[in-house]
Amino acid sequence: MTIWLHFTGSYFWSRPPAGIIRVERELFAALVGKTDEPMRYCVFVGGEFYEVDPAGALSWTGQQAETGKATVLARLRGAVWAGGKAVFYHFLCEGGRAEPVLRQILAWRNRFRRSQEPRISSPVADIRPGDRFLTVSNDGYLDYPVMFHKIVEERQATIIGFFHDVLPVDFPEFFVRGTKARMVDYFRALTSASSLLLCNSVCTRNDALKFIENQGLTAPPLAVVPLGCNLPASGDLTCQEAARLPRSTYILFVSTIERRKNHRMLYEVYAEMAGHADFERLPTICMVGMPGWRVNDLLDDIELNDRIAHKFLLLDNVSDAMLARLYHDALFCVYPSYYEGWGLPVSEALAFGKAVIASDAGALPEASAGCALHISPYDTRAWREAICRMAFDHQWRQQWERRVKSDFKPHDWDQAADIVLEAMDLKPTPAPGTAPPMPVLVEQELPNLA
Repeated sequence: MTIWLHFTGSYFWSRPPAGIIRVERELFAALVGKTDEPMRYCVFVGGEFYEVDPAGALSWTGQQAETGKATVLARLRGAVWAGGKAVFYHFLCEGGRAEPVLRQILAWRNRFRRSQEPRISSPVADIRPGDRFLTVSNDGYLDYPVMFHKIVEERQATIIGFFHDVLPVDFPEFFVRGTKARMVDYFRALTSASSLLLCNSVCTRNDALKFIENQGLTAPPLAVVPLGCNLPASGDLTCQEAARLPRSTYILFVSTIERRKNHRMLYEVYAEMAGHADFERLPTICMVGMPGWRVNDLLDDIELNDRIAHKFLLLDNVSDAMLARLYHDALFCVYPSYYEGWGLPVSEALAFGKAVIASDAGALPEASAGCALHISPYDTRAWREAICRMAFDHQWRQQWERRVKSDFKPHDWDQAADIVLEAMDLKPTPAPGTAPPMPVLVEQELPNLA
């Protein structure tokens, strides 16, 4: 039996890894060599599976875009795309035909993108009956129903899927039009094809079960796999990276800049404080992450607001070494997201011993293990008071740091990989001196939830 690690999302990713891409790469790297079963990487391109060299696939550090260029181009593309969509949606909504027309356009776009996929010179993956196929990321350009059919029906292999969250279904207002319908189709296909579903938190497992029940599907066994929070080994900063570091005391917020992450609330806190006598004493807010969708208004507000623009620093294309330095040097960290399936930056910040103010929504209290100050993402006043106290009350901040250092137990990617193998009924090969894996929460015989 061979375990195939589906790597399409990461293989064609050309930026520093973040979010699900980081999870995929770190988990796969930790899995290799942990069991006697052979593991191979594969990608799905043009309706075929190709085996790729893991050494080449994992050497992503040299693929990073030149510093500064990606942000400008991304914002320019985002502005043009957002403006065109706004005009298009206006005329469609006037005629009451927005959704059906949009679904057809998305189908055409996906067919076109698949026709433009790069050619792969790697050999065809020899996926055989009885093999296992582990898929972690969700690439919006892949035809997952076709891929799953090829694995289960044609190759007679077994699929192990991964639920990170069901946010596009439960909170469609935070995503672009058409995302909910696409993700419902994806989650249905993933659930139906998988013999085991991995979930990154108890919260996500519960959300997944609710989705499965609402869709009238039969749930396969589900296992909870808490994510690792150890950053990859980091080296020295380049001169260019060192020049981009904050020059003053700062609060760190690591996240893609998108509406769901609630960057707007931090802007409103600082805008409200702008006339206060202590405003200039407030730390800079350092936002680390690439701009996502529907945030152009926020970025414009930050840039154009002369009263507070100097208090915000936006960094994109950040290497692991630079990210580790930013965590290490931050005064404290914040994460006001409206909802998360896990919340990797929260556990990463705690692993660096930092005090953290985070939302109380979704799985964030799980990610912090109760070691962060959790506040409703809708309570701007409470966030303002907490940020000011954490910034100005040195003793209070130190109390939180001491709590983190005494109570937070970092969970690394090796432990996550052990739990995955246990859930797959494969015995991990223990490394000398390592602790046993955390208990696996598996629902072995779930009833039909229809």
